[in-house]
Amino acid sequence: MTRPRHICELLAHAAGGDSADKPAFVWPDRTFTWAQFEQGVRALAGRLRALGIGGGDSVAVLLPNLPLHAMLSFAAPLLGATYLPLNLNRTLSAIVGLLEPTAPAIIFIPEQIRADFDRTLHENGLPLRTAAVTMGGEIRMDGWPGDADPFDGDPAGDRDAVCARRLSPGMGREVRIIPLRHRHLLHATDAVRSALQVVEGDVLYGAYPFATARGQLMQMLLPARVAATVHADIAWAPARVADLIRREKLTAFAGLAPDFADVLAELGREPAPDRAQSNAETGEGEPGARRLRFALCAGPHIDRAVLARFEQMLGCPVATAAGMLETAGLLAVNPAHIDGSNRIASGRPVSGLDVTVRDDGGRVLPPDTIGQLWVRGPNVFDGYENEPNGVSSDGWFRTSTLGSIDFDGWLYLKCRKDDRILRGGFPVYPEEVEAVLNSHPSVYESAVVGTPDPAMGERVTAFIVLRPDQALVESDLKRHCETRLSRYKIPGRFVSISSLPRSADGLILRGELREREKTR
Repeated sequence: MTRPRHICELLAHAAGGDSADKPAFVWPDRTFTWAQFEQGVRALAGRLRALGIGGGDSVAVLLPNLPLHAMLSFAAPLLGATYLPLNLNRTLSAIVGLLEPTAPAIIFIPEQIRADFDRTLHENGLPLRTAAVTMGGEIRMDGWPGDADPFDGDPAGDRDAVCARRLSPGMGREVRIIPLRHRHLLHATDAVRSALQVVEGDVLYGAYPFATARGQLMQMLLPARVAATVHADIAWAPARVADLIRREKLTAFAGLAPDFADVLAELGREPAPDRAQSNAETGEGEPGARRLRFALCAGPHIDRAVLARFEQMLGCPVATAAGMLETAGLLAVNPAHIDGSNRIASGRPVSGLDVTVRDDGGRVLPPDTIGQLWVRGPNVFDGYENEPNGVSSDGWFRTSTLGSIDFDGWLYLKCRKDDRILRGGFPVYPEEVEAVLNSHPSVYESAVVGTPDPAMGERVTAFIVLRPDQALVESDLKRHCETRLSRYKIPGRFVSISSLPRSADGLILRGELREREKTR
């Protein structure tokens, strides 16, 4: 493929060559070849065009992992419009609060929330065009041009055109609008393809919602780039993943750390096959071992204990990756299936990306020193849409993430600067404490935040999601921490919670947890 200028050229290439009749997307009840998927995108683009949608418009998508969602992510940019994914897990009032500053031309929503959604729009005085979608993919909207001719022209726009808009966590006008151009997404796609060595013939299951940056990158753009196959479900289905792994239908699996834990639980429901211990670095083992070529844990919270159990059970190395919305979802990759020399780092910065660690004054810090990450490169956005700048004149973006880089160039991410806890002047990084808590047999997952403490500045407070049929025993958790953490890092309060609040991209919304503590 010549150097693409538009994400839809990836799709056209997959649909126009030898891969045209190969499976592209496989749901339990339907399969699309690459040719069929592109035809669906062009038919959908023709209907959007018949509604008057084109360059400069945004198409908002509030849908689960339906085929229509994947098609809309290409159909909108095909017309020169932008794809605007929204988090389906937020409240209706929060979602509607995001629509005024983003002003989409149309929003696609699940049919089952249509009445409540339209009522909330009316109550907020927002005359927005909505299209309700059934779980079968049928669009129900007055005036929907179902018989419009497909769009048969060349993709509108060039590498510098905005093709997606993403929203940072926040509410209403506090949210930052992140415009991503074709060149940002194309570079991120090629960078992750190269780092993970994904090729045609790979068969991937991705557990991410399509609406997330990782979902778009790993489950739509990357497969189109190499004409791979993606297995998908409308909602997260760990039992299906376990079944696909057992039947050797996958070569790769990608998800967040809790997704890995869910798959392990499903695989543990049947006896493991007789086999010798597999080698996680080489993938070698006795016949019958459940093996993938690789797995990828890409997300903000890497639970090393869970990944180690996954590697042991499947004889499969687990690569890790980190990113942020402003870098098109990709910052660093640790390709454990290719280079197993460092299993604890977040990874190396991806090709073309410059990363430095700096102090509060912007001075570059020496290796192995924790500071604020600054990034610059072809997948770094050009600045926020609704805020001045965001990126310096020489291309550097000052992130809100703390981390360090060692002498060998490995990157270690700690946490967002606002999430660092200062107890008696000593820094506590939440993920270090969470890793210890998550290793306790009664804990499914945890989140640690700093809460006010008159004597020490901040207290370490832990929110615990327990495994089924487990009870929170604070004394047990404290003893568990005492043998693994310095005294000032041990939580002073443990709170049982049914689930952790998360953003669309899996970030724990620690601000909500801190607010919860303020109001108790």
